[in-house]
Amino acid sequence: MLDIDYKRPDTLFHCKACAPSNAAVSYIVERKWRQELENYLLATEKDERADKIKIAILLNLLGSEALEIFNTFKFEPPESQKNYSEVLKKSEEYCSPRQNVVYERYKFFSCVQQEGQAIECYVTQLKTLASTCEFEEQENGLIHDRIVL
Repeated sequence: MLDIDYKRPDTLFHCKACAPSNAAVSYIVERKWRQELENYLLATEKDERADKIKIAILLNLLGSEALEIFNTFKFEPPESQKNYSEVLKKSEEYCSPRQNVVYERYKFFSCVQQEGQAIECYVTQLKTLASTCEFEEQENGLIHDRIVL
């Protein structure tokens, strides 16, 4: 069997998106991190492994601060603590930020293309910001307007 090194998802404490003081609470909500975790499990052929193995990988990647928080979770029924999907759900519920739509829209409308920034990168940045603004069917038009302005 080939010994291949796979890029592990960033641990919470090495992520640029968060500081150690709030790492466990902030980074798991990043959709990208969840995708990276799922891709890591798939690439290392652990996606079909037992839930207890996937939970151990998840908790290891999250780090000790998140493990302390995880240990405070109350699971109903208690055996659901051994279900990978339930552990992910409980973690995301704990860490999901309260959305402040007004602030999210402020960030969107304040976003300007930086000098030297490729248009593709700017559009991606606008789409990422718009995803939390609850623009619904107006989203594409508002992104278009930001590009034109």
